[in-house]
Amino acid sequence: LDQGWETLPGLESLGTFNDWAGNTTSEIAGSETRIRGPALTFSLGGPGQGVAFHIHGDSYNLQLHGRKRWAVYAPGEMTRSGFSRLETFAEWLRKRRAGSDFARPSWECVQGPGETLYIPEGFYHGTVCVDDCVGIVHQAERLVQG
Repeated sequence: LDQGWETLPGLESLGTFNDWAGNTTSEIAGSETRIRGPALTFSLGGPGQGVAFHIHGDSYNLQLHGRKRWAVYAPGEMTRSGFSRLETFAEWLRKRRAGSDFARPSWECVQGPGETLYIPEGFYHGTVCVDDCVGIVHQAERLVQG
């Protein structure tokens, strides 16, 4: 595996999974789900694929390959046109943006390879892949009460 593979600058400083495995159990906002060890996610997606609007604790999203489009709403700013957890972000873009009660996201961006995006706890966000995408997400170990 070491032939021709390059490590992104800064990625080595994250350590290995075994370095993180001693972390305490993590909880996902609004559910009883508990994750043993670090809340690390390896994300893969093709053009047009993505994640519906959702919310959780602080997370750092490192894009390794491809571009990903983001829409982020600050707490209390979610559009009144709403969203369905069953519709993808791409479907949401097609269906809801033209509505009369639509409020633009607080932030929108396209994340490129090597870029890290921080999403604070309590911010609704959704994504759609512009290209074939590969990324790593590190979610906060535990939520802050209050």
